[in-house]
Amino acid sequence: MIEIVVVIAIIGILAGMLVPMVRGYVGTAKERRAEQDTEALGKAMLAFNRDTARFPIYQSGSATAPTDAVFVALVTSEGAAPGGGADGWNSATVDTFEDQLKNNTVSYPTTGEFAWRGPYIGPVRKDPWGNRYVCNASKLLPTADNAAWVLSAGPNEVIETTFSQTMGSPTIGGDDIAYRIK
Repeated sequence: MIEIVVVIAIIGILAGMLVPMVRGYVGTAKERRAEQDTEALGKAMLAFNRDTARFPIYQSGSATAPTDAVFVALVTSEGAAPGGGADGWNSATVDTFEDQLKNNTVSYPTTGEFAWRGPYIGPVRKDPWGNRYVCNASKLLPTADNAAWVLSAGPNEVIETTFSQTMGSPTIGGDDIAYRIK
């Protein structure tokens, strides 16, 4: 009986030491996945720009002048809207990355020198914490002198990065995970 108690105590001590270490690895893995996803979305937007000479932000593929209607933000179709960032990140004027980069639902031209040659992305999922990835798309206008990001709200699920930041010294807020496009 004493031997069983000793074995259970040893197992309890080992579990107490290993659980925090395993939780740390899980947290790091989630952050790494979010970094890879934001980078993949950002690079898909840059590939779109390389092909079409514009960014995937317009509400109509045939109206792509700097004065034409654009979406304020792009989001993934899966996931909940992250908290915070009410100054633009959670705008009502949004489109999805899938519509712009996978399905071409806004009908960018598919022939000619500057044609949509997608799809630029495969399936897009929510971030590791269950929220949408977002991009401050309106900052990609040629006339905008602002930094543009694809980001995840990170572990605290609140966007802490300022929506409008000048190009000079933009910063990522809090625990947000971001890829800078411009």
